[in-house]
Amino acid sequence: MPIECSVYWARPGDARPEHRRMFTGAELARATAYRRAIDTARFVVGCALSRLALGELLSLPPGDVPLLRDCADCGQPHGRPRLADDSAHVSVSHSGEHVVVAVTRAAPLGVDIEQHKPQSVDLAEAVLTETEQAGFSALPKTERVAGFFRYWTRKEAVLKATGDGLRVPMTAIEVSAPHSPAALLRFDGRPTLRLRLADLSVDAEHSAAIAVETTDPPTMTHVDGRVLLAAVS
Repeated sequence: MPIECSVYWARPGDARPEHRRMFTGAELARATAYRRAIDTARFVVGCALSRLALGELLSLPPGDVPLLRDCADCGQPHGRPRLADDSAHVSVSHSGEHVVVAVTRAAPLGVDIEQHKPQSVDLAEAVLTETEQAGFSALPKTERVAGFFRYWTRKEAVLKATGDGLRVPMTAIEVSAPHSPAALLRFDGRPTLRLRLADLSVDAEHSAAIAVETTDPPTMTHVDGRVLLAAVS
């Protein structure tokens, strides 16, 4: 049976002072801790859009959504967003001029978006398995930057869905080649892990992917999050 996921899109420039009214004290503190204005805007939009999307899903005012951000390692409020009762699941990512939030009631999920930066290709040996490196090297040189970030976003989406983050090396995961349908092929030490992986369409300068811990095919509904953000007063 297909499960439903909603994917909300917005931009850092959509941030407004009114959005902070729905934040907790910890979220307000984090918003003011960034040194660069662009990082503050990305966090504000991601946080506000998470609350708005979950509020719609759970029929709650966005400020009442019981969103937790405690870090699994140190307990500080800078971890991935989650709900204590797992009544819904959320994942947030931002890069360049894009912010994306994915929500579902069904299962843990992870979303990742990355702006293509040619210098990051130098990390290929640290990110890709031997099989993936062979596939990467076989790509035409003009496709290698986009191909690298196809691998990267698929892997990071998986690690966000499982809650591991970068505590697990990316070489512990093997995913399908860039021009093949997105799929998790191997996760070292977790032979029973089952999840669905899909690429998200953005633009020529970004790659994005979503992973959901389920054996059922997810149905993606894309939502213009800018409309929700603009309606906040």
